[in-house]
Amino acid sequence: METLARSLTGFPDYLGVQREYLWSIFLPGMETMPIPLLGAIQSNLVNRYCQSVRFGNYDISELFKLITGAKTKSFGSKLSIDQVSMTFIVPVPDVTTSYFLAWRRLVVSEEGYYNPSSYYKRRVSIVMEDRTGVGTNFISLIGCFPVKMPVYEPAYGKEDVLRCNISLSIDDIKQGLGGIKNVVANIGRIASSLF
Repeated sequence: METLARSLTGFPDYLGVQREYLWSIFLPGMETMPIPLLGAIQSNLVNRYCQSVRFGNYDISELFKLITGAKTKSFGSKLSIDQVSMTFIVPVPDVTTSYFLAWRRLVVSEEGYYNPSSYYKRRVSIVMEDRTGVGTNFISLIGCFPVKMPVYEPAYGKEDVLRCNISLSIDDIKQGLGGIKNVVANIGRIASSLF
């Protein structure tokens, strides 16, 4: 029966399932933004503290409905995409907050001037991996910028590490294996800047 079900679905034997803990995130570089006392914050310092990411693809947010007598027919309408939410562990010193404050300064300067969107909208990449560490899916979040800055919840009744939440606006999302070579090239660029 299992062979019949597999042949009907068209999936080969070697396909497995994606584990939710096998992924990597690659935030855009903010190396050109100097941070007082810390120097330039590199994105690879912040990537490792990301504990979770929540994002979705375009949803059909509204439906056109045609009612004829007792029957209703629905047709697709507007597409909408939710914000990206991320949870980070807060390191000491707090490079995560410094990184996102630097990114926010690309949107609105210290003097209160707005920059063009091409100046601050960046791409965030997520690579889903198999158990051997090989990328199985590449997710590109396009046109991201921070809209909700770190929210902290310190409490005396807890003994866990401090975490903060960030929200990003997003314009588009693309998925597939084709972009993995771009991530590999980006990793090489980051590694060469460290040594």
